[in-house]
Amino acid sequence: MQVWFAIIAIVAFAFLIARAMREKAEKQRIESSHESEVTHHITEPLMGILGFMMAIIWADGEPDNTQIDATFAMLKSRFRLDDDEAPQAMGAASGLLHSAKDKDALLRDLGRLIRRNYSDREIIDFDEVLVELTEVKSEPTRAQLRILQVFRTQTGVTV
Repeated sequence: MQVWFAIIAIVAFAFLIARAMREKAEKQRIESSHESEVTHHITEPLMGILGFMMAIIWADGEPDNTQIDATFAMLKSRFRLDDDEAPQAMGAASGLLHSAKDKDALLRDLGRLIRRNYSDREIIDFDEVLVELTEVKSEPTRAQLRILQVFRTQTGVTV
């Protein structure tokens, strides 16, 4: 009789382990499917920070010339892009941002992309770039601060 109880207990335990493994696999599948439909095609980590830069300047609607010029200057000075590359990079990042169905999910994915591919020092430098962009016109807006917070949360920057 005790042997049967032991066998039943082992089978029940094995069943619970199998179910837990299936649930974990399903959870991972769901999490990976939540990755933005666009970001899984991004192979260039620089697109992560460019996406955040575009999100900052587009946060309150279409950016004005001051924001565009400041972004262009940053791309040339900080990222060493030339006069041809900078507008192309801005266009690609803006296209990425505007083609996303869920911009918040896109930004979270871009933040994780940055975290995986850049050092802590580089990420802090990127944070400084984003802060500069929020201050181009005046004080940062709530929408810009929210985007900056997403960046900081996803990349681990604490202020």
